[in-house]
Amino acid sequence: MRTYIASISILLLMIVFTEPSQAQDKSKSDVKKQQKMEMRKNKDAILKLVDQKSFVIKADMLQDRYLNNYNVNSTVNFVKIDSNKAVVQFAFDNVVGWNGVGGLTEEGRLSGYRVDGRKGLDPVSVIADISSSGSGFLTLYITIFNDGMARATVTGSFGSRITFSGNFVSLDGARIYQGTSRY
Repeated sequence: MRTYIASISILLLMIVFTEPSQAQDKSKSDVKKQQKMEMRKNKDAILKLVDQKSFVIKADMLQDRYLNNYNVNSTVNFVKIDSNKAVVQFAFDNVVGWNGVGGLTEEGRLSGYRVDGRKGLDPVSVIADISSSGSGFLTLYITIFNDGMARATVTGSFGSRITFSGNFVSLDGARIYQGTSRY
């Protein structure tokens, strides 16, 4: 009789302790499904702006070709795509530059605009060529992650390279200040 009561007690304890873990598994799967749906919505919104060619990457960090990182003001450091025009601007606080805000502004026409990463939850990537009267031909490599962070690398004809890291935003709500271009 004692063994019977002991085995029933053990069985009841197992039932009591396994129920919450199954509930936790269900709640974890619900959270994962919710996160996946949210990431899909974000990706759809990103793709819409990329296809319309109407977005800005507001950089809060710049990286030069020697892999040195610089924290910068996102209001004056950006890569802007507007229809068939592109603007690449970088500036440093308390510095006098060619563009009036402490750096350099390059404007040009877009060509060869290609978008990859439409399927699944992979990051969206854009490759475009920019022809500017000031620097000649530039190549723009953009990677946009589903959480709204982005990285844009601009390479020039003579080995120059600068990488902008920051937030991906629509052109309408960008709140940026564009300086004067050189040409």
